[in-house]
Amino acid sequence: MQHDMADGRIPEDKHAAIDVDIVRVREIQEYAVSKLDKLGFIPAIEGKPTEEYWKWFRWWDSYIKGLSNEEWQILDNKIRKEEDVSSYRPQGNWRIENVEVNA
Repeated sequence: MQHDMADGRIPEDKHAAIDVDIVRVREIQEYAVSKLDKLGFIPAIEGKPTEEYWKWFRWWDSYIKGLSNEEWQILDNKIRKEEDVSSYRPQGNWRIENVEVNA
């Protein structure tokens, strides 16, 4: 999105809102990564993401991108309030699904 903002494809009056959204997505991603120890793996070794992390990330990223704006807002509000979000867990199992790893 930042690339599209830089070359003018996204109007300048939308930049501030997009910047806020990008920051919030990063916060949610950091929150999700901080909970990975519950899944039984180490997300990084010496600062380098592990293969398991990338498998999990692709699974989670695909799920997040599939949420509607309304679903996203509900999930975001629950995370902000530190409420239970277990009902928003993606379907399937990231460990056994065929998830492409592009680290």
